[in-house]
Amino acid sequence: MVQFIFKACSTGPVDRHGKGEAVADEILGLKAWQQRRLMTIRSLAAAAKVSPVTVVQIEAGRRQPRPGTIRALSAALGVAPEQVIEFRAAMGYQTSEEKSDEG
Repeated sequence: MVQFIFKACSTGPVDRHGKGEAVADEILGLKAWQQRRLMTIRSLAAAAKVSPVTVVQIEAGRRQPRPGTIRALSAALGVAPEQVIEFRAAMGYQTSEEKSDEG
């Protein structure tokens, strides 16, 4: 089981090494957030009440997450959905590749 600690005046969870706080504009992939929080695929899936297979498929780009899954995984990670690359695509945000194609 993953244990989080809260720093005084902190706005969110941190890992037990104090390195897990999310910066408001920091955007990382699902796997990177999972690793930053020192969570396994199983522990993340359990915290979000989704299947570990779902997490693996989202990370691999084989499945686009549904809104409820996005909310659950974001909450389990303690980040805004907009901070997870895979969720940004599912929510309709432009990726950097799409922006460069427009130029």
